[in-house]
Amino acid sequence: MINLLLIGAGRFGQNYINTLKDRRDIKLIVATKSNWQSLIDEKPNGVIVATQPEYHIEIATHALQYNIPAMIEKPLALSLKEAETLKQFSAPILVNHIDMFSKRYEEIKQNIVSNRIAHIWTCLTRNAIDRPTKSYSELWDYSPHSLAMILDLSSSSTNLQLPTKVECVNFHPRNYNITLTFDHFATNTIVGASNMNARYLEVCDGKTYINDEMTMPDLPLTNALQVFINAINGKDDYRLGLDLTLKVLDILEKCEESMRASA
Repeated sequence: MINLLLIGAGRFGQNYINTLKDRRDIKLIVATKSNWQSLIDEKPNGVIVATQPEYHIEIATHALQYNIPAMIEKPLALSLKEAETLKQFSAPILVNHIDMFSKRYEEIKQNIVSNRIAHIWTCLTRNAIDRPTKSYSELWDYSPHSLAMILDLSSSSTNLQLPTKVECVNFHPRNYNITLTFDHFATNTIVGASNMNARYLEVCDGKTYINDEMTMPDLPLTNALQVFINAINGKDDYRLGLDLTLKVLDILEKCEESMRASA
């Protein structure tokens, strides 16, 4: 039996609860604001952090200092400097860039030749009516999904690329257009609050053109949790670790710089 501690039982935390409710090999303990530290001190097998991002690093640090693996919702933090403090720990860390755990995404990645990519387009918008305004912007809330896929698709087997140029335009109060320029290709991303839900990924590598709405019917959270459970049991996965998510945060900070420069 694997004991998992969930910290953050709000909107997305409920998804973890519902996903794990039928797992007989998992005992899920749900923490409260008052007892999460004492529950970590009891040293569960793994900790899931699904709070607001302002609290991610504090909670993760408390778990990782005991060498307890941590699965953390994105964005990992609201600053690159804060996120980098987790580099001191050796326990497995899984940041839940959920699209990367979709089997459909894995199929797309297998069909794309990374060194031939000509352009990547992504879009992630959510209906503003049922999405309350948070303490952080849609840029930080939604962009990590797209940026993680872009970096992953464009990387070689041993190296994650970083764009040579980052441009971001806040073209509506809660909407953003991000343009990334790499050595041999460019990407365009639209994220924000809208009157409709949209999620798509388009990739052209000169040989293959893929346009996918990324409906993800295969329950990617189930897949992400399995990667985390496997990590607890000592199995490696390329999606574990901080490298990708630190590069995502670096780009987000450059997006903020771009908007300030153009203001």
